[in-house]
Amino acid sequence: MSDFPKRLKEIRKLKKLTQKQVAEGIGIHPVVFQTYETGKTKPLYEIIIRLSLFLQVSSDYLLGLSNTHSSDPTDLRKIKLFNNYASAGKGTYAGEGEFEYIYVGEEVPANVNFAVRIKGDSMEPNIPDKSIAYIQSQPDVEFGEVCVFVLNGEGFCKVKTKDGFKSYNSKYDIKKIDEYDNLWIVGKVIHSDKKN
Repeated sequence: MSDFPKRLKEIRKLKKLTQKQVAEGIGIHPVVFQTYETGKTKPLYEIIIRLSLFLQVSSDYLLGLSNTHSSDPTDLRKIKLFNNYASAGKGTYAGEGEFEYIYVGEEVPANVNFAVRIKGDSMEPNIPDKSIAYIQSQPDVEFGEVCVFVLNGEGFCKVKTKDGFKSYNSKYDIKKIDEYDNLWIVGKVIHSDKKN
């Protein structure tokens, strides 16, 4: 385990992640993560597994038992996939909702925190109906970025513009926001793929 701090830092930097991103990704406080990288404390076995899944590296490598990072497809990470959460159309109820865990590989960027199912055709052709959108949690996005947001209790997937939120599909109007609306940006869409 003496190689653990060095290897943890090496892999984090190789993946171009901050300490805070990794800490949030595995559900611990950033200060606690720092103590793992400095070697001040040793993580529990459960945390090593979470790190392995999140960083997509074998736990044997992190522990110094192997010198191979391993790109083995079994080195996956687990994220929540929320069902019926975001609409690429006219809106879907966006409560906490049911979710399932899915395993994702390196095709899904490491900064993704969770995924949502997309319903509707307003984001076609880029994000078709029945796609899965992979989200990085963040409280706001830049103009031109695709995000998942909740507006007055309904979940949407749209592009943020200076005038509101627009669809890729031109048959849908821009969703304008006024001072009486209750808006919560859930996060930025980092990646999407078609699922049936």
